[in-house]
Parts: sequence; structure tokens; C-alpha cells
Amino acid sequence: ITHNMADMNEPKSEADTPIFWFTSRFGGAVVEEVYAKCGQYTMADDDGVQGKHGQDEEIDIIHVDGLKYINVDTIHPEGILRAKHLGLAQSGLADIVIASRIHEISDIFTPENKGRMFTLIQNPVERAVDMFYFLKEATWSPAHNTEHESMTLEEYAASDLVESNHLVRALSQNMESKITQEDIEVAMEILRRKCIIGLPEHLEESIRRFDIAFGFIFFDPDIEQCRQSSFGQLYEQQQRHPVAEHSDDTLEILKEKNWADMMLYEYAQHLFDAQRDFLHYTAQNTPLTSFRKLNTPDDHARFLRKVMEFAPPSAPRKLTRADHQRSFWSYQGKVTPE
Repeated sequence: ITHNMADMNEPKSEADTPIFWFTSRFGGAVVEEVYAKCGQYTMADDDGVQGKHGQDEEIDIIHVDGLKYINVDTIHPEGILRAKHLGLAQSGLADIVIASRIHEISDIFTPENKGRMFTLIQNPVERAVDMFYFLKEATWSPAHNTEHESMTLEEYAASDLVESNHLVRALSQNMESKITQEDIEVAMEILRRKCIIGLPEHLEESIRRFDIAFGFIFFDPDIEQCRQSSFGQLYEQQQRHPVAEHSDDTLEILKEKNWADMMLYEYAQHLFDAQRDFLHYTAQNTPLTSFRKLNTPDDHARFLRKVMEFAPPSAPRKLTRADHQRSFWSYQGKVTPE
């Protein structure tokens, strides 16, 4: 990550590839709907290895249900190794790479062909509730467990089946041991330095930030209408299993089991507020040739008009390491560690 993922304040290059860190089912659905379906951008995840495409000897774009994918798998470890061997980063074919294993996927990239990280971070309690219902209902999924079928959320929260601090563990690469202060600081530092933060509770604002960060600006009215329709469907999806329907005691158990992720989520909210001006200022001051998807002078002019609609008045203050250290200590005592 240190060398192959670009820092937030690092000059953008046309050789860079956006990497969506897939942390929740909702986040994955957003990117698929908004960018793959509506925008017709080319994605790399695990959909491109359907059929026998996982055995292709050369990297290429394929079509699956009318959408464009690269014939690689960027979700599973063996697929990531194959994507590296085929030269995914150097090919420039993927508009967006979707990955849940952020450290492993960073190994595909190089200092000359860097990845640029962005994500949607869901409230960990909401994520746990959503995951419970998915595991309970998704009989077609390999992750489905018959134990979940007869369980209530209350029973699930009290069991060993519920995930615990998945985000901090993924970023700190501590998947089994007791989480430490250092693990949380590592996770915070990666988000601060490397990641554009989006929040599901501010979905349209988050998508707009991703748009201007990567030049994903849509000028076709039909595409914009598709996006607005997708937002409506995604909001409905969010409300399928409202967290408020469950007892405070159950939600408190889920919060305690995800105490470190709660800290990271609160820090992500802090970053979301702080990044607004920074992203718009950067978009205004980045050479337009650095945006892979803006190809004509008309594209450049319309992109700048879009950016200026939300432009801050002056250069923003950059977030420093001290910011996340202050945030870390401000949360001490609010949660019970493992």
C-alpha cells in the first residue's frame, strides 16, 4: 500500500487506476449500479471470470449481461495473483477495480501504475444487521449457513458467527489476534493518507465526490436519469431491514463486538467532512489530461463547470497525522475493547 497506492495529495496520473475498497454489500451495489450499469464503465471484480474466462491467457474486456468487465478476478487471492500475472494495472483497461482485500490488490500495482483508493464506509452496526439478513436469506450464496435460517438477530448478535471489527482487521492485517491501539492507528492512517471516503447516509454527495476525483462526469441526460433511479432503488434497499426495528440491547451488543470499527467509522465521518474542500480544490488544480475518461476539450470544459458548481473559496487545510491521533484519543473510554 505504501508505494503502490497513491496518497491523497499526490499528483494524479493517467496511469492511475481507481480502486473501490468493497467493505459492504451496499457499497458494492452502489458501484455496480451507478458506474457499471448507468455509466457503462469497465469493471474488474469477479464477474469477469464467468464461463471459461478464468482460463484466458490474455487480458481483455468481456460483456456479461450487457455490462463490461475485465476477464480477471480481483476478489479472491488466486484471482488477484492471476490479474497481476496478466498485467491488469499496466493494461489500463479497467475503469474501476473492485477489491475487498486491499493489501493483496495493492500488490498488482506499481509506483508507475498506482491504484487510487475510494470506499463507502457503512455504520458497523448497520453493516452487521445487513450481513445477518443476507446470510439468512441468500440460500444461493457460498457464504450461506443453515444455522442462520432459524436464528433471530438477537441470537446472531450473541453468537460467535457475527463478524468483529472487520474493517480494522482488514486494514491492519490483523485477522485473528487481539486488536491493539497500533492496529487502529494503522487503519486510520491508511484512510487519511490513501482513501477518498464516502458514506451511505450521504450517498449522492459521496458519488459526486467520486465523480470529480476520477473524472466520472456524465453529460448524457439518460445516464443521469439512470443514476437517479438507481439512488431511489438503493435507498429502498437500505430500508429493507431498518436497524431501529431491533432492541437497543441487541444493537449495543453488535456495537461492542465492533468497537474498533465504530472508532474507525467515527473517524471516517471526520474525514468525510474534511475531504470536501480538498477534493474540489484538487479537481480544479489537476491537469485535465490526468483524467483518463475526459478525452475532448468539451469534456474538459463541462467537467470544470461541474466542479465549479461546488467549488470551495480557497485552498483547504490538509489533514495531518496529528488529526487522527487526536481522534483516536478522543474516542478512548467510549467503547469496551476485546
